[in-house]
Amino acid sequence: MNINGVYTAGVLLCIGAVLIALCFSVLDTGGKEIDATLEYQDYMEIDSDGILGTNGPLEIVTVAGQTYAHAIGTGYAEIVRDDHSVTRLKIVPAKAVLIIMNGQSNAAYYKFDDPPSEQDLSETPTPRIGQAFYFGYPNWIFRHDDADVSGCKIYDFIDPATGSVRICDKGPELCRVYNEETGLKTIWISLGIPSKRIAAWDQPSGSAWTQNKRVMEAANALLKDMKFEIVETVVFWAQGESDYIHSTGYQHYITSFNALKTGAPAAWGHEINHWYLIEGRTARVGWVNDAFKELAQQHSDVSIAVDASLIDSFSTDNGLMESDDLHYSQRGDNAVANRAARYATNAGGIAPVYLVQDIVVVSAGDEITPPTIATAYRTDGTTGKAFVQWEAQPDASQPGTQVIDGTADIDPTMTLPKIPVVLIATIEEISE
Repeated sequence: MNINGVYTAGVLLCIGAVLIALCFSVLDTGGKEIDATLEYQDYMEIDSDGILGTNGPLEIVTVAGQTYAHAIGTGYAEIVRDDHSVTRLKIVPAKAVLIIMNGQSNAAYYKFDDPPSEQDLSETPTPRIGQAFYFGYPNWIFRHDDADVSGCKIYDFIDPATGSVRICDKGPELCRVYNEETGLKTIWISLGIPSKRIAAWDQPSGSAWTQNKRVMEAANALLKDMKFEIVETVVFWAQGESDYIHSTGYQHYITSFNALKTGAPAAWGHEINHWYLIEGRTARVGWVNDAFKELAQQHSDVSIAVDASLIDSFSTDNGLMESDDLHYSQRGDNAVANRAARYATNAGGIAPVYLVQDIVVVSAGDEITPPTIATAYRTDGTTGKAFVQWEAQPDASQPGTQVIDGTADIDPTMTLPKIPVVLIATIEEISE
């Protein structure tokens, strides 16, 4: 829909002297007033009626029925309408924070090579389109220490075609909160690799060190040509089970972490503003959590963003752990990501995570009226009230257990005002 295709090519390429001259000559607004300033990758809602086209680094797209002007470069751009009106825009580089997630399987996209399930997607809070991005493949993030990253790109967490979240794990929620609290766009890079002791990260000969370097080199090559201005780089570190199981040793762990911390900026190509540690479940990491506390005392740029008190509350019963009782469910990932992001951005308190599960037991043939107000259990141990809407009614004529999906509205001050909930209805047979 771009009126001046040659102009667009000049803005996006801008490699040689001739193209650079073209950029500057076409971008001159002639002193005309600018109607709005956008950041690169912003989506601005517009009325689609009467649009003839665009000039400059701008495209018109429709996402989930809404029409947007999407900033695809930097410079000046115009939206031209059939009534001869023109909207003039200035598009500037986007200030962004680079968020690096590293550690073992609960820091990695551990669902192997499978795309996320529909349940995972439905339980993942979504960032706004054009505000949060990740380096990887369209529907999954690599997790092996020999993964091929040659085809990886930097994608919007939200699929521009449908408006739905592309992938899950901690990325969308952590980036969403970080973006909303800071106003910075976020770029997520997952360096996590399951089942690795910290020695794999602490030196250039380590397998995790080698793979992390490869991933960052590939991501940095893409970022170099994109209109992002990286103003902050932070690392979230969640690791330690393998070291606890194999008795690495308290002091050895601290020494290895410090070696990683010292070498990472040069290996990854970014000065790191802060390291945020995510403690593990006490029963699975033991003394590693104590090592985290010492590291936070040693370094002004190291903090514990999530302590074990949250993680120890996770279980399969409350839906925050997978059935293996080892890895977090999507709800668990959301809980960790939300708390970590709120801590890192000084969001003024920790938003608890709510879980709602109502159980109804009736005799077959009885009328069932699912509750519209239910008890919501927070991960901090307190409770609240949830206002629930169910997608269907249990069928009282069929004995057995039925699971009915629904959504709940919690107190509007909560970070996640709408959450998925389930009604477990057990229909007992009528006794003779």
